[in-house]
Amino acid sequence: MTVKKCIVSVVLVFAFAIMWNGLFHMVLISEQNALIADLRRSDMSEKMLLSLLITLGMAILFVISYNKWLSKGDVIESLTHGLFFAVLAGVLVNANQYFIYPIPGKLACLWFMGGLIEFCFYALIVWLVQRYD
Repeated sequence: MTVKKCIVSVVLVFAFAIMWNGLFHMVLISEQNALIADLRRSDMSEKMLLSLLITLGMAILFVISYNKWLSKGDVIESLTHGLFFAVLAGVLVNANQYFIYPIPGKLACLWFMGGLIEFCFYALIVWLVQRYD
């Protein structure tokens, strides 16, 4: 994958991540997320830049790993990578948060399912970018 395609992939994955997470957390599962409102930081709005940097970092890591480990680059291999990345993130984040914090199991499962969808879309985005010149 060329540098240009890597940059385009990162930008598109980052933009999708912002849109998906807004839709998923603030609309689709807003009622379940409200159950843990007391656990959230009171200064979340002050941490917005950090949140964006974390999201950008995730987009960069996804594109790098996609570029590094995919050999054929077909859609099935791409989706498999997306699922692998989602399971890895889900175990590291969702399962760990469920263990550490008193959050409902249903919410942790919804976060995990949202991650599966999110990372499969990342894979499709990068696959589409790398296919075209």
